[in-house]
Amino acid sequence: MKQNQTNDERSKAHQEHCNEELDELIDFGLEQQQKQTRGQKDEQEKQDAQRAQEEQTDGDDGLKLDDKI
Repeated sequence: MKQNQTNDERSKAHQEHCNEELDELIDFGLEQQQKQTRGQKDEQEKQDAQRAQEEQTDGDDGLKLDDKI
């Protein structure tokens, strides 16, 4: 009977350890996902600003593109 208790305790300790490792991996994955999302958002904002600047002038005479039409 004592052997079964010891095995149960070991099994429970092992399961808790695995759960802790799993929690750490999940946290790490979420952090990486947030970093990637932030990076994509920053890149999109950069592209949007660049596009807005290009649309504002045509690069030659400084006129708005709408003024030429």
